Amino acid sequence: MKVAYNNCFGGFSLSTLATTEFAKKKGIDLTWYEQTGYKHEGNEEYKKIEGASEKNGMGVFSLTKDHGDVINEVPNDDYYYPDFYKDDSRADPDLIEVIERLGEKADGFCASLAIKEIPDNSEFEITEYDGNEDVVPPRMSW
Repeated sequence: MKVAYNNCFGGFSLSTLATTEFAKKKGIDLTWYEQTGYKHEGNEEYKKIEGASEKNGMGVFSLTKDHGDVINEVPNDDYYYPDFYKDDSRADPDLIEVIERLGEKADGFCASLAIKEIPDNSEFEITEYDGNEDVVPPRMSW
């Protein structure tokens, strides 16, 4: 069994390209928006961008619906962000395939994604220190 983890300080995140590819595998089409104006400046605005942007980080958002060329706020109900904070989600075969196929292009903002192979059907935990993770056997619980 293969498990994905982040192998550097920063945190687990997928690139925009990997997020798009993962969503496609789950049957979800994404529309990407880039922030071009800011609420604190009184001109919050997001413009639709074509395809998966090369930008990884703040200011680029994926939505599950197309809201037109320009929007003034990101609708929370349509925001797409897969939850990879549950340990079992890191063994998702679609996630593993996307990371293996894209290699470094799968790395999100401050991430260096890696795959660890463990015995099939094993229980595991992902430990973390400042975003640097490892895949380990589960600790004893009381």
